[in-house]
Amino acid sequence: MFGLLLGFFACGGGEKKETSTDSTQNENASNGESSPAASGKEDACQETRLALTGEGDFKMDNFEVKGIQIYRDMMESDGVKYPALILTLSNYPKEGSYVSDPTKEGEVRLIINFSGKGGSTIAAQSYDISAEGFGKSNALVVSYSSIDKMYALNLPTGKAEITYLSEEKVCGTIDVSDKSGKTTVKGTFSVPLK
Repeated sequence: MFGLLLGFFACGGGEKKETSTDSTQNENASNGESSPAASGKEDACQETRLALTGEGDFKMDNFEVKGIQIYRDMMESDGVKYPALILTLSNYPKEGSYVSDPTKEGEVRLIINFSGKGGSTIAAQSYDISAEGFGKSNALVVSYSSIDKMYALNLPTGKAEITYLSEEKVCGTIDVSDKSGKTTVKGTFSVPLK
């Protein structure tokens, strides 16, 4: 269901759909395949420093990560299987193994969805938010929400880069915005995967 929602936003609500080959969603979901070797350089990891802006006067210069939920699995769309790594980050603690919707003023949940080409793996490389997803390219979907609003990037531009990925953590950079430049996510991240 979560993958369908993210796919909906990636297509702007189009007719295509994506489904997960495994409905398990936990901190480090796996499709049963052997773990891939580390990709990228660990010394490229930088401290997490994310800034968010949105329509109106929403601005968060220092998004402090307190909750982390990871979904890592193979997805499928129109018969094409492709890898996905979905990071859900919040500035409030998660409940159990899930990052719930924001329920208090000042709480924000950020979702960064990396998806690869069919037949590939998620690795240290660049992911383009304006690229066609669903297994056709190394694509990206980003959104975030507060207690009263969801900020989705309309006609987005920009990229995120995974600079290091292992079974223990993922590091990278992100600089994306909507067409107007009013909704943005920028900065660096270093997130434990376990």
